[in-house]
Amino acid sequence: MSSTASIGTATPPADPVKGPVPCITAEEVWLAIARTKNCKASGPDDIPNEFWKECGWLGASWLAGLFN
Repeated sequence: MSSTASIGTATPPADPVKGPVPCITAEEVWLAIARTKNCKASGPDDIPNEFWKECGWLGASWLAGLFN
């Protein structure tokens, strides 16, 4: 924690959600996967980008279902 952090500065509340949140589509997931670069460090799940690219549309569909 930073020693220069000021006390009493709270994060403002988020705006309320108005209406239903749209589902994440497999196409959106696939486009995000396609934009990732190869040979980069994986995240906390330790699954490399290349894995999801190799899974193709099936992997994107599975992830979209997981996200929704």
